[in-house]
Amino acid sequence: IVVALQAIGIVLVTAMLIIPPATAGLVARRMTPIMAIGVLLAAIASVAGLHLSFHASVAAGPAVVLVSAAIFALTLAAVSLRRPRLPAAAAAK
Repeated sequence: IVVALQAIGIVLVTAMLIIPPATAGLVARRMTPIMAIGVLLAAIASVAGLHLSFHASVAAGPAVVLVSAAIFALTLAAVSLRRPRLPAAAAAK
């Protein structure tokens, strides 16, 4: 983490420490699966972000965080669509 702070900055490191487990928390409830899914998502975002940065000629750190945030947004949208909504009358009670 210390080396990463020097390489890409505190904001990007903080984002990479928060976004993958937050995304995992949307799909899992127990700590062990959240940790495993978070690590997997961080690895996927890192590889995809580096690939994006190479082909788009942009900085690697922001590209990795952008991919991680996109994964979070897509997961949030999918989870929101999957959960049933209460009718207005039931929500008012």
